[in-house]
Amino acid sequence: MTNNKSNLLQTVFILMDKTIVSKNPNDLKSHPLNIKLFGDLLDDEYERLKKDIKQRGIQDPLHITKDDVIVSGHQRNKIASELGINVPCIVRNDLDVDWKIEEQLIFDNLLRRHLSDFQKAECGKRLEVVESEKAKQRQAENAKRNQPQSQKVENLPPLENKGKSRDKVAEKIGMSGRQYDKARKIYNEAPEEILNDWKEEKISTHAAYQIITNKDKGMGDHSRKIIFSSKSDDWKTPNELYKKLNNEFHFDFDPCPLKATFDGLKINWKKTNFVNPPYSNIDGFLEKAHNEFEENNSITHVFLIPVRTDTKWFHTYIYPYFKKQTNGIKADIRFLKGRVKFENGSKTKHSAPFPSMVVILRRIV
Repeated sequence: MTNNKSNLLQTVFILMDKTIVSKNPNDLKSHPLNIKLFGDLLDDEYERLKKDIKQRGIQDPLHITKDDVIVSGHQRNKIASELGINVPCIVRNDLDVDWKIEEQLIFDNLLRRHLSDFQKAECGKRLEVVESEKAKQRQAENAKRNQPQSQKVENLPPLENKGKSRDKVAEKIGMSGRQYDKARKIYNEAPEEILNDWKEEKISTHAAYQIITNKDKGMGDHSRKIIFSSKSDDWKTPNELYKKLNNEFHFDFDPCPLKATFDGLKINWKKTNFVNPPYSNIDGFLEKAHNEFEENNSITHVFLIPVRTDTKWFHTYIYPYFKKQTNGIKADIRFLKGRVKFENGSKTKHSAPFPSMVVILRRIV
């Protein structure tokens, strides 16, 4: 592959015990399962990888089938095409049937990517199909060789009962058998609204499971679905809790008050802010809080939010700053005892079916 860019960039080929061939990235084909299950990297992750490839070349060869289908390295191939460089590839002649290709593709992404529970559940469903195909092949080989079903065939696993098969799939995707059962149940049974909120990590796996199994007793179906989802964001902070926090922090602004007449994401905040964000957009308000720090508008943000330590927003905007002061920002987390009783527009009080926490984000000045 030749153009002006290729004069400046050179692909690095690593010496391995397998033959590595150079391929034009435009000649390779993406596997449809990769798009369905994993999609592209987030923009910032993609740009970091692209910058690294610009500087050092592709350090890790792609794995492809003999028919030039990419099994491992879809993002590297896309970047190589943009940069105008060839890609180093290992041709996997051993991946000669669909289930082997799918298994390898899923394993590679599980190792390289941070996946949500929704994505893990999707991977698990595909791996269950793979395990079934393995069993069918084993049975076919046994029949062909006239061997008893209990006799082991080389390179194929023995049949296992349903529980062991589930645990095997769960282990491969990084979950316990019980966690995978919950994720699989949500994936198979959740209403579209709840499934979409779970997929977008607006609600946690625990919360979604509570909804569909009716575990959050004491709340009607209508209120349960609303408070967990994005259908309504009008949930008022209890006066007693707000007064206690205000006495400590002396708030001068609330960017998302009940029945707001402005968009809290589009205006400047003040020095000390109380934030009970709409639960359909917690990540948006956390990102806004960090932007307010960068623009020197704010010193303190006090968030009242659900305890969802498995979400992307928690690990992006809170946890790194809780472990240590980062970029001049420190986070404190206070887990509230019991369940907060919120009020909706009808003034009806409901105990939240999830635990809550107060997160204090401070800019150290």
